[in-house]
Order: sequence, then structure tokens, then C-alpha cells
Amino acid sequence: MFFKVPTFNDVKIIIIFYILSSLYAFAMIFILEFLGFHMATNTADAALHSFFPFITDIVIKLISFLEEELFKVTLLIILMAVIYYFTKDKKISVWVGVFLNLIIFGLCH
Repeated sequence: MFFKVPTFNDVKIIIIFYILSSLYAFAMIFILEFLGFHMATNTADAALHSFFPFITDIVIKLISFLEEELFKVTLLIILMAVIYYFTKDKKISVWVGVFLNLIIFGLCH
């Protein structure tokens, strides 16, 4: 069976790598902004931005980052499940699912 109930160690590894991925993304955002490459943010925050610019930027980037990650992971799981349903091959479903996920996610940007 391809899909199984995750163990405690699986969940622990997922959480650790999600936190590391989030820290890396935030570090890259702040480094790029420090170098003068400003990231696009939501324009609906104009009123709050004038009062709390730094806090507003962090909250908006956090929410948008979490939405992107949720979309990416959900898409990967769906693609892998559909490909596995048709091929019954674990390796093919992982490779093709990751490849298609990267293509679709890249095109969304």
C-alpha cells in the first residue's frame, strides 16, 4: 500500500522540515528586501500599513506564504494519488507528481 498512517516520527520530521523551510523563506525575503528587491504584497493593507508597517508586512507575508505552501502540498498529494491510482507504481507517482507539481506551481508564479 502506498499511503499509510503516518507515525509520530513522520509527523516530527514533517514539522521540523516545514519550520526549516519557513525560516529559509523568511530569511530570503528579508535578505532580498535588504538588497533592494521588494516583494509584492497585498494592496488592501494600505490603512494598517501606515500605522504598523513592519508588523503588517510580516503578517501579510506569513499568511501568503502559508497559503502558497498549503496549495503546493495539497496539489502534490492530489497529483501523487491520481497518478498512483492509474499506474500502481509508487516511484512513478512520486517522480511524476513532484515534476508536475513544480511545473504547475512555477506557472502560477
